[in-house]
Amino acid sequence: MQHVLGQAFDAARRSVRAAAARCRTVVLTALFARADVLRSPHHRVDTETVGCYFAFVDQQSAHMLLGQRPRTKASFEPDGATGVDGASMEALVTVGVWRLIVLAAEGLPYREARRNSRVPKLLVHRFFPEAAFAIWVDAKLELRMAPTDAVRRFLLAPRAEVAAVRNLRRNTIAHEHAWIYSWMCSSPLKMQDETCTSIVRQWDTYQREQAADADWALQTSVIEGALMIYDLRSVATRCFLCNWHQEYSRFSERDQLSFSYVLHTQRPRPHVYFIPRRLHWSVVVQGDTLACYNATLADALSLARRFQHFSMSSSKRWQPPGHRRP
Repeated sequence: MQHVLGQAFDAARRSVRAAAARCRTVVLTALFARADVLRSPHHRVDTETVGCYFAFVDQQSAHMLLGQRPRTKASFEPDGATGVDGASMEALVTVGVWRLIVLAAEGLPYREARRNSRVPKLLVHRFFPEAAFAIWVDAKLELRMAPTDAVRRFLLAPRAEVAAVRNLRRNTIAHEHAWIYSWMCSSPLKMQDETCTSIVRQWDTYQREQAADADWALQTSVIEGALMIYDLRSVATRCFLCNWHQEYSRFSERDQLSFSYVLHTQRPRPHVYFIPRRLHWSVVVQGDTLACYNATLADALSLARRFQHFSMSSSKRWQPPGHRRP
């Protein structure tokens, strides 16, 4: 299935394909609207993945990361993906281990930063067609496990095609919908907003489409979408990613609901390995969750560590990439 990615992402796709030609496993993230900083991974960077960490960023975030005042679009073009076909790996600006794919603002397909950030996450196979495996990590997370170790443990060992951490507290799509609705539609004013009405419309559509099976929601699972591991060699995975993107574009900005629904309805579906909750980065938030999931602190911090979202609009105390907060 072909998707219209928009001029900025089409240029990025051509550039990053050349830059990642030697990568068997790629690690990618996205940073839009200066909502976070890039976090250096807290693990050894092995010979297989060196040079294979890519960050899709808009120009606002690129200015922040590079500590520069706003410049013209043209001044960014030689360093990023905009307007460059087949850029070499060395031509991409780097921040720590991350290679920046800078996207032109006028060429993005969506108005919302959150939606634009989901394009590389959900259509990763379009950007890295030669890669065998890919790991998506949200900018709020610090990856603590080497990519090749994560692929071996969560994909190859269980013979899975997709791996994701099981949601810490919610078990089904109905639970996830109820939680999202509770804070997106928490007041009469919010109920009139598109963010709320899109959730209502999405859930009503799912209920209508599954009307023949009253217990359909009980057959679903919910993930934490901040960290995803894909086997890009799998046809089922590539079909799933296309369908997930299509479903996500159809409704709300919350991609967990569309993930659960597509996994429930697609045939054949990819084999998804649900990473145990004891490895969830939020297990450390409360002591009772450690006991509840039979976890240790080492378990909870072995895969990823979570940081609070950072925004230039809410704080002026920005630190350079690589700075570790207490």
